[in-house]
Amino acid sequence: MKELLEGIQVMFDGSGTVAGELTGGCWPSYAAQGKTLPYMTVDVGQSTVLETMGTGSHPIEIIPVTMSLWIGVKTDETNQMALGTILGYRKDVEILFDDCAMTITGYHLLRFGRTGHGYEAVGDQGWRATITYSVMLEET
Repeated sequence: MKELLEGIQVMFDGSGTVAGELTGGCWPSYAAQGKTLPYMTVDVGQSTVLETMGTGSHPIEIIPVTMSLWIGVKTDETNQMALGTILGYRKDVEILFDDCAMTITGYHLLRFGRTGHGYEAVGDQGWRATITYSVMLEET
């Protein structure tokens, strides 16, 4: 959903801390080859549409979102140091997006709730930390 990605991008760009840490930027699905680490990618999954609820006239959409943070291991640091860095970045992204208020053109954001997070090694060259969200929207 283009509008949701745009809302996430605006929040990312406006955040001093997160944008300052993830200097390679925020990208939909994957970063272009050659982009500088660290950066964030955002995947928006297929929505589930609920019947109209309450007094609202529009159905509610529930959309899964996965944010992936990517970092490389610098030559002067250990794998554990890089892992500590990316977990700190992940915490800052969670502070920014957990239950946030976000403007999404054409929609009313009902909830931006975190459903999980994790991390994994990317070969021996870096780390990927993930945060998953369930986003509830209602068309305006």
